[in-house]
Amino acid sequence: MLVHGRVRVQPRRGRWRPYADGLFGFDYIYTKTSLDEANDCSGSSCPSVVEATNLDDWVPSYGVGAGVMVGLGSPGSMWLDVSVRYLWGGEADYLTHGAIQHVGDTVIFDTSRSRTDMVAVYVGVSFGR
Repeated sequence: MLVHGRVRVQPRRGRWRPYADGLFGFDYIYTKTSLDEANDCSGSSCPSVVEATNLDDWVPSYGVGAGVMVGLGSPGSMWLDVSVRYLWGGEADYLTHGAIQHVGDTVIFDTSRSRTDMVAVYVGVSFGR
């Protein structure tokens, strides 16, 4: 999950409205596991799947972006918005497939750690000014 504030520089008029963005915020990464207990339970009130979030991490993130809004239809009513953003993120801890091990009654989490940099491409439609 990405949570960012944005500052945008863009002309207010024209059918073609290029823009540049500056972003600052956070990335939230989590690992959720599930266990199917349908065979270990009897009765109609038994859950079939148990889920748990085993590891989560919030890391700071900032970035830049550029795009263009192209007016569609009557002036100012609908816009095609196409952009690309590059986000530099901090290092986050997470679990990969097979990273949860059981040794007797002890559960061991073999965490991985990596940067959360990403390139994001957006295509959308916006309405209004």
